[in-house]
Amino acid sequence: MKKTLLSSACLLFAALAQAQAVAQPQFPNTCSGIGYAVLNPQTNTSSTLYSMGPTGNLTSIGTLTAPALNALGMDGRLGKRYLWGISSVVAAPSVTATLYRIGSDGSNQNMGVINPPPGGTYRAVVGLAGDMDATTGDYYVPAVTIGSIFPPTYTFYIGKFNVDNATGTTITPTYTPITITGGCNSAFNTFVAAAASYALGLGPEPSGLFQDLALSPDKTKLYGFFGVENILFTIDLTTNTATCLSAPASNAPYVGCTGATTCEMGGMFFGTDGKLYAHQVDTGRFFEVNTTTGALTPLSATLPVNMRGDATACSPIDDIPLPVQLVNFSAAAQNCDVLVKWTTASEENNSHFEIETSSNGTSYTSVVRVNGNGTTNQTNNYEKSIAVNPGANYIRLKQVDIDGKSTYSQAVKVQTKCEQIWSKNLTVFPNRLNGASQININVSTAEKVNMQMGLYNTSGKNVQVWTKVVLPGTNQRIPVQINNLPAGIYLLSITDEKGNKHTERIMVQ
Repeated sequence: MKKTLLSSACLLFAALAQAQAVAQPQFPNTCSGIGYAVLNPQTNTSSTLYSMGPTGNLTSIGTLTAPALNALGMDGRLGKRYLWGISSVVAAPSVTATLYRIGSDGSNQNMGVINPPPGGTYRAVVGLAGDMDATTGDYYVPAVTIGSIFPPTYTFYIGKFNVDNATGTTITPTYTPITITGGCNSAFNTFVAAAASYALGLGPEPSGLFQDLALSPDKTKLYGFFGVENILFTIDLTTNTATCLSAPASNAPYVGCTGATTCEMGGMFFGTDGKLYAHQVDTGRFFEVNTTTGALTPLSATLPVNMRGDATACSPIDDIPLPVQLVNFSAAAQNCDVLVKWTTASEENNSHFEIETSSNGTSYTSVVRVNGNGTTNQTNNYEKSIAVNPGANYIRLKQVDIDGKSTYSQAVKVQTKCEQIWSKNLTVFPNRLNGASQININVSTAEKVNMQMGLYNTSGKNVQVWTKVVLPGTNQRIPVQINNLPAGIYLLSITDEKGNKHTERIMVQ
């Protein structure tokens, strides 16, 4: 199902909150062009971020501070609209890759090192190629382990990980071996030798062969194009096999270059029209690629020449299928609490929602869970009151599928001005005991509280007293030890020096 029912008012309000909450700005929810590109000169490690117009022409957005980036992909999900790219790191006998998150202003953040698969004498993450699923945040990256060069023995892999799990340290994808078939072996033998030389620091980054992969709209195939060799390359993710198809001779004017300009198809992506496009980044040409024959159709574009890099399509929000059609989401201050409301037009395999809060708009904590309605085409209204700290709070909704995948709403900023009275935000558990036991008092308070606690029997006799000093904080747990008491009903009375009071019934069995 498509997410087409988000109200413009909700999007506008959420976008304003997001601008205040996220230090690294996200890309717009709509697309003014067909995509984005990162390109870097052959002789330079710096990269420039471009927006890509309707004909493939590029407009510079800004220079990236990260090393030369490649393998570009876009996360099209609401609240996570970033570009992602990787750069290779040679540390013999391995070639790892560093993952970067890119904001709409060209800012970039190191999100961790992608580890190669284990085994082999040489290992390499092919940092010049990769793509991601804009609907889920799953990132696909090729890799190879090499046993020997002469004769060549190797295993080719496709690794997969989700960018939600990139925490700035290390990333270990799930690697699946790919069986090379359909005349690919000779080309891959050449590639393996070049990759091993690069891993050992004895040669340049491999040229020719596939310089990028593009994920098909149905998420079942990865496509590449061997620019120098004039071969269409396809990886079937359902059978874990790779095939090669010689493209027609009509491609001859656009392939077969030698020297510094190698005619590599370094920027491949599927447009929102379902067609496969490619930047021949060394020459500045732009093509439509026939996914059946490999035929290249040149298109009009203004591109930099003698460059390396990658391109990706822009994914508008309305093209991102979500398991839940969220038509409204709001959070409003209500006394000392916040009332959170949301409405869904339909739900598919929806396990539950979690309301998350943040004081800075960056680090969120889940405070309450609300069960979803599984799969339904009916409208469902939800609301929940939550306790928050006084002042500015950011509230967002996390939706979790039955299979564990999750999506987020935009964040909404709520300003509360009242004092948070501890007596309205206190719970006691358990309230049913066996003799001597411990109870826990969960409390939120905006100021220091001197609590006087008394436990009374049904005759009004005070059978136990405590004094607790509680400092400001949210959801604090205070343990209280109960002495051996006769079975019966007791009242726990808690007061402070201002006269605020909370009473709870306790049963001893």
